[in-house]
Amino acid sequence: YIKLQGEIIQIKLQRNRTDKATTITLAHELGHAHFIIFNINDAWKWLTGNLGEKVPKDNNGDRLYINGEPMGEGHDMYNPNGKAAEESESNCKNGYNDAKNSLN
Repeated sequence: YIKLQGEIIQIKLQRNRTDKATTITLAHELGHAHFIIFNINDAWKWLTGNLGEKVPKDNNGDRLYINGEPMGEGHDMYNPNGKAAEESESNCKNGYNDAKNSLN
């Protein structure tokens, strides 16, 4: 998971069953971190429970929704942070074997 505290981004991983799975998980979490670093304003608009922050609420204290989707989930349909993480994971999956073979 990824946690944002002030200016510090903390990523915690548990080792997966394989090196490949661990690498893909790390790529996914780094995708979140990359999005936060280079899109700080948008990142703050999409505060998530995954970042240890409060779920976005309206003036009445009700959870915010966009086009029927709740804001505040790390991978909700409209969250660009989640999309960045998924793209990073996908790129890692697609390039993993080529990168590993180039090391041999």
